[in-house]
Amino acid sequence: MQSLWPSHKAKHSHYPSSVTILTHSILFSHSTSLAQALGPLGLNMADFCKQFNEATKGHDANVPVPVELSAFANRTFTFVVKTPPTSWFLMQCAGIKVGAKRPGHEVAGKVHVKQIYEIALQKQRDPHMAHISLESIARQVTGSCLSMGIHVIGCNVSEADAPAAAAPSAPTAPAGKDGKADPKKK
Repeated sequence: MQSLWPSHKAKHSHYPSSVTILTHSILFSHSTSLAQALGPLGLNMADFCKQFNEATKGHDANVPVPVELSAFANRTFTFVVKTPPTSWFLMQCAGIKVGAKRPGHEVAGKVHVKQIYEIALQKQRDPHMAHISLESIARQVTGSCLSMGIHVIGCNVSEADAPAAAAPSAPTAPAGKDGKADPKKK
């Protein structure tokens, strides 16, 4: 990591380099994309694959997981395996492969509000989301549904219908002296 101030360069040289990788749960061999991510950091790929496979041995092999990797100057590393992306969870729940091409105009699939809360529970396990309330995470997941063209069922008023419900009514004609609408002014 480069410092903005040259006088602090020596002081910050022990800070790690960081990279985020989206990969499947089990790395059977060295992939080209993994080599491109780890090569500049000077890490031993075989050692990383071995530790990563050990950490994700309980996961399904087809699940994409983000990995936040920190590499240090002495060629050691630490990594954190996070939960799969919200979009992956939503596509699995809705039974679709891709989202809508025109969200808001097309519906790619449907998910129930209970599934939204299940996804929120999974996402709350991530260290960077632990301090956020379950309701806030569920609202974020609902926002992802809207962005992907996935309709949320099982709630009274969906957020997709909220702008139409909150739209102001048609303007009325100004009232006359007696309080009734003046038919001449519209």
